[in-house]
Amino acid sequence: MQIDYYYNKIKSFSCINDAIYEFIQACFESHPEFTISRQIQWIHVHNKTSNAPAQGWKIHVSATYISAINVLREVSKVVLDEKLEFKVADTLETLKVMNDAHYPRGYSGKFITIYPNSDEQFVRVIEKIHQRTYNLKGPRILSDKQYKDGIVFYRYGGFKGIKTDSTDNKYYIYDLDNNLVEDQRNAWYSTPPWVSDPLEHASRNFESRDNVLFPRQPLKLLYSVRQANKGGVYIAQNNNDEKIVLKEARKYVSTDKNGDDVSDYLKNEYNILMRLQHTNYVPKVIDFLETTNSSYLIEEYIEGDVLSKFIGDIHRVYDANTHIQKLLMLSIQIIEIVKDIHKHGIVIRDLSKNNIIITQERFVKVIDFDIAFDYNDRLYAPMSGTEGYYFKNRNCDIAIEADDIYFFGARSLIYA
Repeated sequence: MQIDYYYNKIKSFSCINDAIYEFIQACFESHPEFTISRQIQWIHVHNKTSNAPAQGWKIHVSATYISAINVLREVSKVVLDEKLEFKVADTLETLKVMNDAHYPRGYSGKFITIYPNSDEQFVRVIEKIHQRTYNLKGPRILSDKQYKDGIVFYRYGGFKGIKTDSTDNKYYIYDLDNNLVEDQRNAWYSTPPWVSDPLEHASRNFESRDNVLFPRQPLKLLYSVRQANKGGVYIAQNNNDEKIVLKEARKYVSTDKNGDDVSDYLKNEYNILMRLQHTNYVPKVIDFLETTNSSYLIEEYIEGDVLSKFIGDIHRVYDANTHIQKLLMLSIQIIEIVKDIHKHGIVIRDLSKNNIIITQERFVKVIDFDIAFDYNDRLYAPMSGTEGYYFKNRNCDIAIEADDIYFFGARSLIYA
C-alpha cells in the first residue's frame, strides 16, 4: 500500500535531529508556555495557554527542501506572537518524502499545520503568515484552498485526530448533531456542508498573480490516464477531433538539493523532444505552457501498445515459428533507436517497458524523457528512474550511456 511505503520511509528518519529540530529547540525552549514533543513524522509545539477547539479552520504552509527553514522561521514569529499550537515535519528528509512525486495527493505538501483558537484568530493569523512568506517557495496543497497566491492554504478539519478504529487510516469530525462523520482528505478542496468559509469575501476581492496561459489551439479534455502528486496525464482532443496528450507537472514537487523539481524535468523533456523532432521515434511536440503553479507539455497521441503489454500478448499466444523473428526485429529496432539517441548526446535514463510504444505498424516510439539529458551539457542528473531499469550502483555523478545499456541486460528486454 502506497501510504505504508512512505510511512516506513519517514519512520526511518525519526531518530535524526537536523536543522528543523535544532531550530524548534532554539526558538521555543526558552518560552515556558511552550512545550515540544515528537512522534513519527511530526514535531508538535504545544502552548499551555492555547484553547484550540477539537475541529475548525486550520492553516497549512508548504515549503521545499530548500525554503523549509526560512518558512519555519517566518511562521514561528507569528506563532510566538499569537501563542498558537502547531506541528511541523520532523526532518528535511521527511519533507522531501511528503513532497515526493507519488506521495498521496490528499496529504502532500503540508510542511506546517497551525491550529487557531477561533475563526477570528484564523482570519488574522493567515494574513500575517501570508505577508511573511509571500516570496518563499512551496508546492500547492491539493486538499486545501489557497490563500491569495502564496504558500499558505487552509481547510476545515479535525485538530485532534479522532479515529473509530486504530487500524483504519480514516479520521473523523463532529457534525452539528454531534455525530461522527469522516474528515475527508481528498486531493481537492471540499468543506463539510454545515460550515461557511470565513475568508470567502477576501477571496472574491483578491486578484491573483497567476499567469493563466492558453494553448495555441482549443483543447477538449476527454479523460485522465493517471493522477499523481507530481501532476496528471490527460488525453484531450483538438479542433480536428484528433487525440493529443497533455502532461502536467506541478511546480515545487520533488524539489531536490539543486532546486530542480518535476516542472524542470518536464521542461527538460520538452527540450529533449525538440532536439529529436526530426526523427520518427518520438512524439511530435504541439505546445509547452507554464503557469505559476504548473507546467504543461502537449504532444501527439500515439496509437499502440506499451512494450510490456505487447510482450505479454505474445507470451499468451506464443508460437516459436511465428514470433521469434518479430521479437528479434523489434529488439534490433529498439537498439538502433537508442544508439541514435546516444549519437545526439542524450542519455534516456528511464528506458522501461512502459516508456516504449509499439504501433500497429510495428514501429517503435520512445516516450517520457523527463529525466533524460544531454550528457555534454549537464553536470548533474537526478539519480532516479523506474525501479530496476537504471544503473543504481554506478560510481559517478553524471549520466552515461551505460545507464541505458543496463536496461537491455538487466531486464532481459524482450523475453522478460
